Amino acid sequence: MAKFPVVWITGASSGIGRELALLLAREGSAVGATARRGGDLAALAAEVAAEGAPGCILPLAGDVTNRAGMVAAAQGLAAEAGPIDLAILNAGLYRPIRVAPFEPEEFDETFAVNLGGVVNGLNAVLPGMIARGGGR
Repeated sequence: MAKFPVVWITGASSGIGRELALLLAREGSAVGATARRGGDLAALAAEVAAEGAPGCILPLAGDVTNRAGMVAAAQGLAAEAGPIDLAILNAGLYRPIRVAPFEPEEFDETFAVNLGGVVNGLNAVLPGMIARGGGR
């Protein structure tokens, strides 16, 4: 049995999030994979299924800046696989910023994803984790 039977990973379509999703599914976790690129998530799920891994990838396309969408994704994962044992709120982006002219609006999307996405993820998982006294 996997150390974390049900895992939710945001930013799971590429990079660190994708690799964590693969690793955890190969160890037997049911991994809810969230990202904006649903096609990449479907390919990830198919890759794990083709390997015959003991776990699985459950694609949950969504945008971490959408608070209600994050709650719906977490609830959907919990309904399909069980309570979320581990949430890895990994979604992030980097946009190079020019010094001159300095435009503070250039930071808005970065803050919305990198900070707001974590807050929205916590909002989606903390009530259930607190209620059952477990989860990370």
